[in-house]
Amino acid sequence: MAAGQVMPGVLKVLIEGARDTDVVAPGGAEQQHPFYVLECGNQRSRSKPARGAHPVWNVAHKFALANEMMMRLTLKDDGTKAVIGEALIDLS
Repeated sequence: MAAGQVMPGVLKVLIEGARDTDVVAPGGAEQQHPFYVLECGNQRSRSKPARGAHPVWNVAHKFALANEMMMRLTLKDDGTKAVIGEALIDLS
């Protein structure tokens, strides 16, 4: 296999939760309903919104891998759709 090439297979990802999201809704209300989006190639998975600054999901996801080299994890607030945080995960 060439360097930087991903072997076909299945990637299992467990999202347990997040900490200290600290999103303040418009108008100063501290109602947080974070959710995450996982993207790998053309596959996408979204969580249900949780509550608070320390949301817990404990949800497993499976992605079929071919040549995907990166996975994107985006955390957003359900009320405002504002991005709370984002990470790119290197799968190589």
